[in-house]
Amino acid sequence: MHRGTLASGSTVGPSAAPPFRSLRGGSGGIHERCRDYARRPCSRPRRERAARLHTREKAMTGFTYSDLAGLADGRVVADVACPLCGPDRRDPYNRNRTVLRLWSEPGFITFHCARCGEHGVVHGGGRREIGEAERKAMLCAREAIAARDAETARERRRKAVWLWSMRQPVQDSPAERYLREARSISSSLPPTLGFLPARDDHPPALIAAFGMASEVEPGRLATADRQLRGVHLTRLRPDGSGKAEEPAKMMIGRSAGWPIVLAPLNDLLGLAVAEGIEDALSAHQATGLGAWAAGSASRLPALADQVPGHVDCVTVLTDDDVAGRRHATTLVERLIQRGIHAELSIPGTEAT
Repeated sequence: MHRGTLASGSTVGPSAAPPFRSLRGGSGGIHERCRDYARRPCSRPRRERAARLHTREKAMTGFTYSDLAGLADGRVVADVACPLCGPDRRDPYNRNRTVLRLWSEPGFITFHCARCGEHGVVHGGGRREIGEAERKAMLCAREAIAARDAETARERRRKAVWLWSMRQPVQDSPAERYLREARSISSSLPPTLGFLPARDDHPPALIAAFGMASEVEPGRLATADRQLRGVHLTRLRPDGSGKAEEPAKMMIGRSAGWPIVLAPLNDLLGLAVAEGIEDALSAHQATGLGAWAAGSASRLPALADQVPGHVDCVTVLTDDDVAGRRHATTLVERLIQRGIHAELSIPGTEAT
């Protein structure tokens, strides 16, 4: 098994594993080039956002049984707003989104947040026997929720496919201006990105496809409807000079575990994985590596199973906050368990 390195410099995996090898001429290998990219100074808004998130995350405490019991309000399965990651959202819709799933059993409650990834089990200090009638009621509630979730998933995918079919080329659009001028992306833009014009109350948007895109020609990607798992929308100002007001981003479909493929693997056999589209494109531009975006920090770990086994090494780029570090580290560890060389890089943390 290969060895991987975390941002702190500690090594994960067998100590006798071979060192990183250079895959291109010169003394620097793939990871060295990604480290150089990651050491660039952060922009002021990014530093301020990281500081704000760090302050909030330091104050976060775990759920108690009474907290979750109050949210569940007697329901066996309940979807509620997350009190950990919701209050920080500027947009009221995002603050109140029901992203926290609760499963109630006598004496304990299981929870999982689809946005921040917080999950676990809390106990109420006691257990009691479940009667047959209560057991049947709980089973019926879970089956009803499962059926509802399945129908919701089908409807979300239908909506994602429809939105993808409505896209226009990203070239010569406000989406291209956003990437070129606001985010300084100068490399070619892949067909896994498109542009959605403004419609009714919806502003224009950069649309990206979740799914394992095919390389129809060397270096050229394509996403068929059957490969599409969902779409990622970055809502833009009308002229593309920046993002629209909150919510600036949204994901439609059931796309967890699937990447946004922004640059195919090449002869370097290295892959850069980032949380966001813009960072993944910047990493590809700086290093020439294949590039994927997860869409959010909590989606990073599930990408481990999608990385092809022949990939020589993976560099995971993440924001400098608790959620980013935690989920990116989990992805690195899962890749190393598969025998894939992996490293974590945090842009800006080593800037002077």
